[in-house]
Amino acid sequence: MDWKRVAQWQGGVVTLQQALRAGLTPGAVRARLQAGKWQRLHRGVYLTHSGPVGDDAVAWAVLLAAGEDALLSHGSALWVWGVGPPPTQWTVLVPHDRRRRVDGAVLVRTRDLPRARSVNGYRTTSLQRAVVDVADVPGAAVDDVIALAAKVCQKGFTTPERIIEELASRRGHRMRRPLRLILGDLTDGLESLAEHRFLHGVVRAHELPPFAMQVIMGQTRADFANKQFAVSAEIDGLAFHAGAFRSDRRRDRKSSARGVLTVRATWWDVEDDPCDLAQDLADTLRGRGWTGTPIPCSPACGVRAIPRAAAGPESQ
Repeated sequence: MDWKRVAQWQGGVVTLQQALRAGLTPGAVRARLQAGKWQRLHRGVYLTHSGPVGDDAVAWAVLLAAGEDALLSHGSALWVWGVGPPPTQWTVLVPHDRRRRVDGAVLVRTRDLPRARSVNGYRTTSLQRAVVDVADVPGAAVDDVIALAAKVCQKGFTTPERIIEELASRRGHRMRRPLRLILGDLTDGLESLAEHRFLHGVVRAHELPPFAMQVIMGQTRADFANKQFAVSAEIDGLAFHAGAFRSDRRRDRKSSARGVLTVRATWWDVEDDPCDLAQDLADTLRGRGWTGTPIPCSPACGVRAIPRAAAGPESQ
């Protein structure tokens, strides 16, 4: 075994044992370190060049320092899978009886070590396990979990069903109930945090008629649609860009030609003023035949039973 080939596969990193098995002596390893040709990253783990220490080298060093059977997990696994940034502190799953410390990393000991997945050479947990693990960290924000789960499912990296299956084995999970609700919405077609805000903060919070998600209408697809009243809703998230403008307007024209009225809203509408959006949507639905009444979501909610168009000057 050539230590250079091993290092090339492992982001430039080798262990002392690997170097010795490749024919180097302890003295040869020590000489490279003293000459500055190699860098010591952890005890018995070395970077085989003198240049910058990149994220790939840090990840490999942490994984090798944690020992045999170790797996990158939590945010570290998300980075490996390409759906998260490099973590500020690396997380590694290890067998429950392993007692060691690795600088810059948290070692999570478990009696039920999951089957390793190989992603770009790294030993890591499954993506669905990583999502569930991140959601279980103290202080994890529901919004962040919604955005993450929607992202990995929308990109086809995993499915809501697989995440639900992983969650089923974690009875003490901190976010078990909200995560199950989120995953149910994802199964129905939810694709982003903005869409979640619209569904829960606008439609359901004000008891508007139900909207189906990701509805095929002719040759186009609507984010939300109520076919009974021929109203669709398109929610432009934070990632909306000018390149989508033309295709979205074409979709609106096609919908209009079929008699479907499109209500378009932005992230800021659903985040900063969902009650105002709910009022507009309620008035739109009533103009299309809905005879119901929107319900204020809180004492401070501005939603009214009387349509804005019918309100007199004293109501303004």
